[in-house]
Amino acid sequence: MFHRDDPRERLTFYRPPALPGVELLAARDSSQGWHVFHERFDVCACREAFAPWKYRGRTETFVDRGVGLMEPGETHCNTSVHKPADFRVLLVDPDLFARLAAEVGIEAPLHFRVASSTDPGLFDSVYRLGDALERDAPLLEQEALFAVCAHRLLCLTETAPRPPRTAGRGAVERARRHLRERFTDCVSLQELARIAGLSRFHLVREFTREVGIPPHAYQVHVRVENARRLIRRGVSPAEAALLSGFSDQSHLNRHFRHIWGITAGAYARVS
Repeated sequence: MFHRDDPRERLTFYRPPALPGVELLAARDSSQGWHVFHERFDVCACREAFAPWKYRGRTETFVDRGVGLMEPGETHCNTSVHKPADFRVLLVDPDLFARLAAEVGIEAPLHFRVASSTDPGLFDSVYRLGDALERDAPLLEQEALFAVCAHRLLCLTETAPRPPRTAGRGAVERARRHLRERFTDCVSLQELARIAGLSRFHLVREFTREVGIPPHAYQVHVRVENARRLIRRGVSPAEAALLSGFSDQSHLNRHFRHIWGITAGAYARVS
């Protein structure tokens, strides 16, 4: 049964300035049936759902932690909805998807091999990106999470990406050095990839493999460490936050607590 105009349903669109050509729809407690003509590549990750849908003459089913993959020029239609759904839909312009594919040696036209997937890595990558967009995370974090998500999607196309060459420690070290030297700046993933001499996808993967954390997390650690040194020299947490690239003390406190277990203010009071 479909429920239209259900007051419990919450729909929110996000159009991140950091990712032109990308939108996100976050839906919660949605009991309506969707009938949509797709003009973009739409990736629907369902945290909770049980809803059959027709697509390209076949019946698929949205399920918990499942992902639907829809292409431009196609239509999908729910045939029933058996429980309220929580999901996020990543909408990517075709031109942007084609440019991303070209970075890893895939030529247009692009077609997904499957219409639905239960790959937990794909689901998690969409939801992590959604979390970052909803809280307006820093530029580098949004770009890095989108790169991971896009690469997983490209691996599901009929022509998978070429296996990348081994980057070597030098490429990753160039990226690390740039982040250390420019830790207060808003560094883009494209800028970082150019300095490393890698594609954006390859950089995020190699950086994470070599360092243990992705580039955006590394930048946060460098900022927190700089703030910690300033605080130990007697600089107030509020001033240390601004001098280290954070928007304010509460922004520093959130990351300081995540890394050290206490806030920057509490650290400043340690004798």
